[in-house]
Amino acid sequence: MRFSNALLSGVSAFVFLALPTDVLAETLFQPTKADATLPTEQEIPSSEAQSNANGEIVVTGTRLRSGMTAPTPLVVVSADQLRTASPQQVSDALNQLPMFKGSSSPANGTGSSSRDNGGSFLNLRGLGKERTLVLIDGRRMVAATSGGATDISLIPQDLIRSVDIVTGGASAAYGSDAVAGVVNFRLDTKFKGVRLNVQKGLSKYADAATTRAALTGGASFGGGGHIVASLEYYQSDGLGRDPTGRPISDFPYGQGPTGLASPTRTIVYPSLYTAAAGGLINTGPLAGNRFLPDGTVTPYNFGTNRTNLMQAGGDGFVFQSSLMASVKRYSAFTHADFDLGDVKVFGEALFSQADIGYPYLPNQQASVFNNAATIFRGNPYVNPAIESALFGNAGSITVSNIAGSTPFMTIDTRSRTYRFVGGFDWDIGSGWSVSAYGMHGENRYKVLNRDVGNIRNLFASLDAVRDPVSGNIVCRSTLSGFDPGCVPFNILGGNPISPEARAWAFGTSELDFRLKQDVASLSVRGPAVTLPAGAVDVAAGVEYRREDARQMIDGLSASVVSTAGLRGMPANYSRGFPGGWVFSAPAAFQGSYNVLEGFAEASVPIFKDSPFGYLLSLNGAIRLIRYSTVGTVTTWKAGATYEPFADLRLRGTVSRDIRAANIGELFSGRQLLQASVTYLGVQRSGLAIRSGNRDLLPEKADTLTAGVVYRPSWLPGLGVSVDYYRIKVRDAMAQLSATQTGDLCTLGAQYACDLISLDVNNQVTVLTPTLNLASLRTSGVDVEVDYSRAVGPGNLQVKALVSYLHDLQTQLPNSPVINRAGDLGVQGAPKWQGYMSISYKSNGGLSVGMQERYIGSGLIDATLAPTVLGDANKVPATWYTDISLSQEVAGGVGRMKLYATVNNLFNQQPRITPVATTGPYRSTNSQLYDILGRYYAIGATLSF
Repeated sequence: MRFSNALLSGVSAFVFLALPTDVLAETLFQPTKADATLPTEQEIPSSEAQSNANGEIVVTGTRLRSGMTAPTPLVVVSADQLRTASPQQVSDALNQLPMFKGSSSPANGTGSSSRDNGGSFLNLRGLGKERTLVLIDGRRMVAATSGGATDISLIPQDLIRSVDIVTGGASAAYGSDAVAGVVNFRLDTKFKGVRLNVQKGLSKYADAATTRAALTGGASFGGGGHIVASLEYYQSDGLGRDPTGRPISDFPYGQGPTGLASPTRTIVYPSLYTAAAGGLINTGPLAGNRFLPDGTVTPYNFGTNRTNLMQAGGDGFVFQSSLMASVKRYSAFTHADFDLGDVKVFGEALFSQADIGYPYLPNQQASVFNNAATIFRGNPYVNPAIESALFGNAGSITVSNIAGSTPFMTIDTRSRTYRFVGGFDWDIGSGWSVSAYGMHGENRYKVLNRDVGNIRNLFASLDAVRDPVSGNIVCRSTLSGFDPGCVPFNILGGNPISPEARAWAFGTSELDFRLKQDVASLSVRGPAVTLPAGAVDVAAGVEYRREDARQMIDGLSASVVSTAGLRGMPANYSRGFPGGWVFSAPAAFQGSYNVLEGFAEASVPIFKDSPFGYLLSLNGAIRLIRYSTVGTVTTWKAGATYEPFADLRLRGTVSRDIRAANIGELFSGRQLLQASVTYLGVQRSGLAIRSGNRDLLPEKADTLTAGVVYRPSWLPGLGVSVDYYRIKVRDAMAQLSATQTGDLCTLGAQYACDLISLDVNNQVTVLTPTLNLASLRTSGVDVEVDYSRAVGPGNLQVKALVSYLHDLQTQLPNSPVINRAGDLGVQGAPKWQGYMSISYKSNGGLSVGMQERYIGSGLIDATLAPTVLGDANKVPATWYTDISLSQEVAGGVGRMKLYATVNNLFNQQPRITPVATTGPYRSTNSQLYDILGRYYAIGATLSF
């Protein structure tokens, strides 16, 4: 299979190279890694460079406008390249770059105020979305979750001109959070004319349809002003858990025991819940039978490869997550600026709204019914003919019923963002300038979890009896004056729940998170002195930022469940903690913090055209940051660029980078989760209580990058760069699971034991606050080769970008180092990853392009010993091929461009990488592999 795909890819590449010279091929992906010397306009297309009032080029990675220093590796991607590679969403195209690992999208997100919520969140180097700083034109964007991550899908997609990616620490230049690097979106605020773009997409399986439309206009006014505005609409239907023709959705895979000494587990399918839709009897004389719709019982087929919750085959219930959330997004953006001589003033406003839905999530009532529901003797729903045999001498039995009589849970979220910016750029002469801006941003994120079990109402409904007066079936608790309006329902036999019982026992939990961000910034830059090798450029400034958040919840989420008048409720639900829903127990909180920063940066040319070499330049920056939460910290960087001769450039940087705790890590309220913990040598059930921690210290990262760039004069058009990086993070903030806490306590970690307690009933409670626990380390090498030359009446371009990940390590106190490099299931971090693109461009108005994406081989779980999964742990390499075609058509009034793209041309199926031994779960890592299959997109752009 690997050979055949490689052969097809090679044939495709040959076909493209052999096209006639009047065929235009446009590269699907051509990110340009900036050299140590600031690129000139000839090196970077105009769409990828930003000019100031003096015509100088400014590139992310430094606050300077020097033409001498840029020692940090930088990737620049134009908007045309992004849209060609993935016309559906810019985020999908960015995630094809090897430096992004574990990024979030609607295909792998969850509905949560602090997590992914179906948005698009970038993750540089796999170090966490919260350690990637996202900017718009060098200015901050308000986060979309309490976890501090920015949803890039809320940025106006049609106005993106280019994206700069600094692949190394940049806290000294841009402030906190830039531990892994910076992603800066440049908007085309000088656009002129009118442009209408309409696009449709559909998968090979005739689903996952997308629609995108954008209307953009720009014009000059008043002799010195310019205004641009853009309206956008995007819709994606998503993919539920219904059959789609894809193996990963129709036949979910999982891990199951083999019964052998080695390997102890293997990959099995279909992987099912050990629970019958009509009810699996767990206790009593008829244990091991299941209920039929008429109330009788029959033996349950347990299949094979059983765990405590799962099995392969048999009578189990097929149950897994939706494949991809549905999305409906609107955005509006406007920017206006006006030149007043030496001063340019500007203002802009952004509004975005994203509605995201998960149509069929696993029914979280599983935590009740699989663990299991209690049916008491005398329940009128029990068939009288089998009651004696069913109960024997017992007064009750337990039954597992995961879905047959209860509704599926769905999650609907709405993320609404407002952002207003105003400022000025003042050219004060002699190469000096002053820039200032103020920004106010707000994000309101609302989550509705629908058809969630109301704990008290649910257990009241399950305990059904006959009213001794009326003879009607009623809730037992109502006979004692509790639960007026209670409607009983039957979970035996898989009969559908009545609308009345559904309305009583299930409901909608609500979460409303609001975040406000205010920023004020002032900076000055220019040449301080002139040395023989050139000017010493400096930049300095101050910045103030305040973040204020509030999370509100519904009344039931904040209430403590009462057990009065009830029986059969598990002890975990009667512990006196807030949270009235079976699933989704968010906590209300409120908090704020502010940050005051001062920074300075300098670029010093040491020599140029000297006997010691062609060029040597030094760069340094320092930033003092005062947090209202932790006091003052310092971040810095130092770099150098050396060219022994004009063709060869050496570059390197060292830096200390900082990240302080975000709103969620500091102030999140207590959230209750079910837990199973090994404590004092005994496996115990209980509760885990997640929370923030106001005593968190800042993370500190030490970053090293070193590289070489070679552009041979003897072969014009060829460029080769090789860069090594290493990032070490200390005091990394992490939140242990209850299981990890118990295991660490068993290993002798006293801090973990201090988080565990037992009540008088030996029920365990585990505190899992965010702590400064972990150390992180990652290192690797990025290699880029690009070549372009004129061929016939057009231009041929070939580009390859390869990334090697040496290590991606995490270590907790009293624990061994865990290296996830090469882990494809849990982490999604292949050791080798890359792509190659080929394009040809002529004057005929036709474009054709091809791209190869490569994901190297690895392991489902890199931490497992060979005796656990054996060869089943190994995952082969994967290739994806994308092609594009476009045609420009000139008209009498305007011009039109028709385009088509096919992603995953050979319909490569995602690799089977299940990581859970209990469900529900997904069969593959959708952060890494394509779950849609072959996908077609067609569109048209009309410009005036």
